[in-house]
Amino acid sequence: MKSLKKVHLGIKGMHCGNCANAIPNGLRALDGVLEADVRHEAGEAHVSFDEAKVNVSRLLEALTRLGYEAQESAA
Repeated sequence: MKSLKKVHLGIKGMHCGNCANAIPNGLRALDGVLEADVRHEAGEAHVSFDEAKVNVSRLLEALTRLGYEAQESAA
């Protein structure tokens, strides 16, 4: 059974559409990430994931490895 969670992340360092493509691709590569919607103009991402497979810390680590600063924020 999936334990679905949705999180809103604030992301610094996105400057263009290429960033908006790289980030969701990097997040979706994590086992358990179901959806990643990125808005580079707003510097944010909305991510849906299975908490049994991945957690917010792993999402943030993945974004750091991609070269972005990210933190969980209020929607």
